[in-house]
Amino acid sequence: MRNWGVSFSDISWRDDNDLDNTNLEILRSSFHGQSVKLDWQHTLKLHKTTTLVLGIETSEDNAKTDSYSSLWGTNNFDEKFARTTGVYLQDQLNLFDAWFSTFGVRVDDHSKFGTEATYRFTTAYLIKQTDTRLKGSYGTGFKAPSLYQLYSSYGSPDLKPDKSIGWDVGVEQGLPFMKTTLGATWFRNEYSQMIDFDMNTYKYNNIAKAHTHGLELTAALQPVDDLTFKVSYTYLETRDDISGKQLVRRPKNKASFDINYSFLKKANVNLGLVYVGTRYANASNTQKMKDYLLVNLAGSYDITKNLQVFGRVDNLFDRQYEEVAGYGTPGIGAYGGVKVSF
Repeated sequence: MRNWGVSFSDISWRDDNDLDNTNLEILRSSFHGQSVKLDWQHTLKLHKTTTLVLGIETSEDNAKTDSYSSLWGTNNFDEKFARTTGVYLQDQLNLFDAWFSTFGVRVDDHSKFGTEATYRFTTAYLIKQTDTRLKGSYGTGFKAPSLYQLYSSYGSPDLKPDKSIGWDVGVEQGLPFMKTTLGATWFRNEYSQMIDFDMNTYKYNNIAKAHTHGLELTAALQPVDDLTFKVSYTYLETRDDISGKQLVRRPKNKASFDINYSFLKKANVNLGLVYVGTRYANASNTQKMKDYLLVNLAGSYDITKNLQVFGRVDNLFDRQYEEVAGYGTPGIGAYGGVKVSF
């Protein structure tokens, strides 16, 4: 099976502020960026036990900004470009209808940061007698700074790519009551050169070394064939290994609840709730941000077996909240698209 994808995004904002309301500093800034992404994926069924997935993605971003500060003066940059091309290969193994494993490797080439290879291994074993699944994974990650993080008025052109190593182990237990599944997963991630926003300098920077670990609990039940309820809760501990402080904007408590309903054999609708708990706003851990609850709605309809239309509404009730202290987030937003498969 082959899948092709094309996506385009356009981001534009303007900000006019008196930062401390005392006329000591006036800031005016604007940012405009565009991104085009093409991707292709091909799935090969080599054997009843082996499935090979290979693909390629390429994206090009461009952005420009201008800003003025009564304290810092003018800070503009001409239009900047970045291109990323990635190729990946994944082998999926299914042995004895009880042991499932995948091994994947990906190579990304970035126009500014060069070539980087990452990999991921997953495995799961099903104990059929008790409907128990044991699972685990181990992998590496690589993320280049965005043009906004590099060149905006809050950016730094000296940023380095974010690199990580992570693992998790977990268990899932099936129950006969309404096709219920309960799960628990313990995870840990270690980062080097982690990209984060420094509220002291109002600039993006690299955290030399950091780690996160925690526990995720999940539950899913299906009272009827077309209706599914899912709930998850994550407890997260984070640490800047240099300063010993908790990482900013990472909540210790996060939860979600989803209702998914399929009907007419072609349509699907999903209602989701996301709760984000309090978290620190600054690296010194002296200021906390309020918790918030968001409601999202999404749906899709299969016009043919190869053509699907989909759409979603984020922040359905137009809640005001902050992901970064002092910076507003988008209100209600609607999105839609078409998916074609060959």
